[in-house]
Amino acid sequence: VTLFALDPARGDFTVVGSTILPSPSERVALEAPLARELWAAKRVIALRGRPDDLAYIPIYVENAKQIAACEAVCAVPLTQRDGLIGFLLCGDPEEGNEKLAGTMPLLEVVAQMVTARLTSLEGRG
Repeated sequence: VTLFALDPARGDFTVVGSTILPSPSERVALEAPLARELWAAKRVIALRGRPDDLAYIPIYVENAKQIAACEAVCAVPLTQRDGLIGFLLCGDPEEGNEKLAGTMPLLEVVAQMVTARLTSLEGRG
């Protein structure tokens, strides 16, 4: 799991934590296909590409480095009313598509908890 948070000074998303050591150093632009899709969907999106998955081709092409660096199979948006404040790129250690599908609702709950924590940390800054 790799947590990306919005860096308002740079205008992009940067890695602020990861279970991958060393942490990936990739950044994701605000206007990148991955960020745009997460904001529009406001739900977990699976990144296991299928040949017929035309909707996510821009993500697979333009965000390929980030997905590969994080070994991601899904992306979880962290949203507030006014926008995307970050996201999680999650791997699949068991490499099981059936299990991944079953964990999507749980990832939504985790996203809400992480968003609340990030929001409270912002308020202290």
